[in-house]
Amino acid sequence: MKPSQDAYGQMMLDYLRDGSGYEIVEHDDGYVGIGAGPSLYFATFDAWRQTERDAMALVRGRVLDVGCGAGRFLRWLRDRGHDVVGVDASPGAIEACRLQGLTDAHELSIGQVSKRLGSFDTVLLLGGNMALLGPSDLARRNLRRLRSVASPGGRLLGANRDVTTTGDPHVRARVEANHARGRFSGEHRSRIRYRTFATPYFTSARMSVAELTDLVDGTGWQIAEVLDRGEGIYIAALDAC
Repeated sequence: MKPSQDAYGQMMLDYLRDGSGYEIVEHDDGYVGIGAGPSLYFATFDAWRQTERDAMALVRGRVLDVGCGAGRFLRWLRDRGHDVVGVDASPGAIEACRLQGLTDAHELSIGQVSKRLGSFDTVLLLGGNMALLGPSDLARRNLRRLRSVASPGGRLLGANRDVTTTGDPHVRARVEANHARGRFSGEHRSRIRYRTFATPYFTSARMSVAELTDLVDGTGWQIAEVLDRGEGIYIAALDAC
C-alpha cells in the first residue's frame, strides 16, 4: 500500500497522537457515508457492543486477529494472558498497534496469511471483518486459508452484517441487484478516505447467516453458534471440522 493510500492507518495514527481523525466511506456507485471513525477502533471493553463482549468468552488459546486495526481486541486478550498476533493490510494500523506495545503485529492482508505465522486456537474476524473474506469464490479460499493456520479443534469468530432486512432504499436496491447476479446480498466495493488519503477500492462481502451457512460448506469449518443481540451485527462461531 502506498503511503497516500493508507487513509485507514493515518486516521488511526492521528487519533492516537491527538484524538483527531474521521472516516469517510465512498462506494464505487457514488454513495458516500460517514464511517464509524477511530474512536471505535480504540474503544475499551465497556464501550464495545454486547455481542462483542459475549464473544470474548468463546476465545481460547493463541489468537490471530485478521484485520486487527488499532488492536482493541488484541489489547484486551493480551491483558488476560492470551498469546496474540495481529495482521492488517494497513501499515499505519500496524504502527498504531506497535506503539501500544502489540509487537507481534504484521502488515499482511487476509490473502497473505500463512503457516509462517504459526498455529492458532482462535482466529478473529471481528469488527465486521468477516466481510474481508471477499466475493464467494475468494471467500471460500480465504476460509480454507484460515483453516490451514487453525489448530485441531480451532475456532473462528467472525462478525458480519445482514442487510437483507434493510429499510434503506439504496441498500435495498443493491441487495436485489446482488441477488440477480448471484452475489452475496451485501456485496459492494468501497474505499476509505481521510484528508488527502484514499485507499484502493476493495470488495466487502456482507452476508446473511443463511448465506454464511452455504459458504462454509466444504471449507473445513462448521457453524457452532451465532450471537445476535439486535445491535446491527451478528457474530458467528465456526469450529474446525
